[in-house]
Amino acid sequence: MVLADLGRKIRNAIGKLGQATIINEEELDAMLKEVCMALIESDVHIRLVKQLKDNVKKAINFEEMVGGVNKRRLIQKTVFNELLKLVDPGVTAYQPKKGQPNVIIWHTFIKEKAGKLV
Repeated sequence: MVLADLGRKIRNAIGKLGQATIINEEELDAMLKEVCMALIESDVHIRLVKQLKDNVKKAINFEEMVGGVNKRRLIQKTVFNELLKLVDPGVTAYQPKKGQPNVIIWHTFIKEKAGKLV
């Protein structure tokens, strides 16, 4: 339920950006505030939320933006990419190798032998 609620809140925040007639710094700040509040309500660490907000603001610079650029699409794409970076650590998961002792299995064996494993 939390994930569905988070998705709905982020979709609504980006949807409000789509309804705005003029996309400027204030609209971007309002959208980012809603996205950040949704993430904080979903128990995302505040440092990660701040990093996401700073990265989006760095990537979107209205002063250097060339005319003819679809600002809505650029903002949506940037927010999506930053949310993806938040979820994907970019590191492959540990894969145990056959034939090598694995600490997890050994630890479980010792706990089981001592009668501490329930």
